Amino acid sequence: KKKKKKKTHKELIKTEESDSNDEPLKNYYFYLGKLQSEPRGNFIDSIHRKWWYDYTWLEKHHGYVQWLFPCYAASTSNKLAQSLTKKEAHLIRKDFNCACRVVRSYMMMLNFYGFKLKSEKTGEVKTNKEICKSRFRNLIHHSNNFLRITRILTSLGQLGFAKYKEPFLEALKSEVYDTGELEACKSSMEIYWVPCLQYNSKDYQKRTKESDSDREESIFFEHLADNSEEYREYQAANKILFAKQEADREKENEKDRRKYEQVTKKKKNKKKLVTWKSDDDREKKNVKSGHLKPRRKKNELRLS
Repeated sequence: KKKKKKKTHKELIKTEESDSNDEPLKNYYFYLGKLQSEPRGNFIDSIHRKWWYDYTWLEKHHGYVQWLFPCYAASTSNKLAQSLTKKEAHLIRKDFNCACRVVRSYMMMLNFYGFKLKSEKTGEVKTNKEICKSRFRNLIHHSNNFLRITRILTSLGQLGFAKYKEPFLEALKSEVYDTGELEACKSSMEIYWVPCLQYNSKDYQKRTKESDSDREESIFFEHLADNSEEYREYQAANKILFAKQEADREKENEKDRRKYEQVTKKKKNKKKLVTWKSDDDREKKNVKSGHLKPRRKKNELRLS
């Protein structure tokens, strides 16, 4: 008898969907940790573990944001990502593990932009002074991040974290108008980011396809308020995750330092100038190495 092959996650999802004759649930299965993002993606927990401080990859990869922050409106930049369905949004809002992963995704992107989540309860966001200068510079020089921020703000509301939108917007406003560090983002702030909180405007409803019921609060805040066992486990897992990330970051920094030292050493060796006792000595050396032909003496006649 032939042994039955085990089905992959994708095949299992397809069979479940065909059995129920229901709409696809790619985003929900991704946040359950059962499906990889596409293209060149990974499982959600691996993304949080491996990509957090990989700023180069997070910048140049354009196919993961649509998975981390799905919206009702379809994505034009990643055809392999599915737009968020109303059913998926409801399932993610009601699943504590999914909600925890949404918060981690948000924290990862805040870190990428030079901010940090100070309070999970209120959503207060502060500037991360250790890395903000380089991250702000990257944000300004790569305008695709302006669209990403619009998507993040929109998705937070649809996934049950509408209360996080205003604090993030306030942190951005502070850097745009008060410090001037993100002054280059002023037009995006006024045209795209601020309207992400104008729920009653027809333009917002048309663009996001949201209704008031779509901004139902996530179950995450119930567990946080009760300080449930699941929430304590989530916090403990975060401590382990962040400790590992910091250790990996230090290793990468040490590698970068060594590379920099090697490069600067080579440059210094190349720049070292050879001192010559006289012009004749220098000429003799060049003649031997084949760089120059012997110079004729002034009184030497050229024979025909």
